[in-house]
Amino acid sequence: MPATLKPAAFLKDYCGGQAEVEVPDGISISAALQQVGIPPFLVALVIVNQEVRNKEYIIQNGDSIVVLGIVGGG
Repeated sequence: MPATLKPAAFLKDYCGGQAEVEVPDGISISAALQQVGIPPFLVALVIVNQEVRNKEYIIQNGDSIVVLGIVGGG
């Protein structure tokens, strides 16, 4: 079972508007983000299997990954 990356909000725009993208295991979340077209510097929060992780976490088979983008304003 492959890992699933779920980009939130505007991050979907970077991967063709898809709500879920399958990503391979054995690579970092940062590498997976680059692979699907999301610039890692735009990601503020990574949640893997309902636990906060960093972008250097190595993806495991079956992981459910949610990424939230940075928010700016003034």
